[in-house]
Amino acid sequence: MTPRHPVQHSAPETPRISLDATGFITAWNAAAEAFFGHRQEDALGQHLLFLEQDGDVLLSGLAR
Repeated sequence: MTPRHPVQHSAPETPRISLDATGFITAWNAAAEAFFGHRQEDALGQHLLFLEQDGDVLLSGLAR
């Protein structure tokens, strides 16, 4: 039987962002850097809404 691996191991190209309960970014992977165009060190600690500063409409589909 093949061992199961977490999803992040099977899809490393997927942008992954983790937020705290108030919407501040606590994790940001390399795929998120490429997708959103912001370095991890710039994104960590920012509120998720900082992505809208670029005129990004990608966040409009997220559940609030």
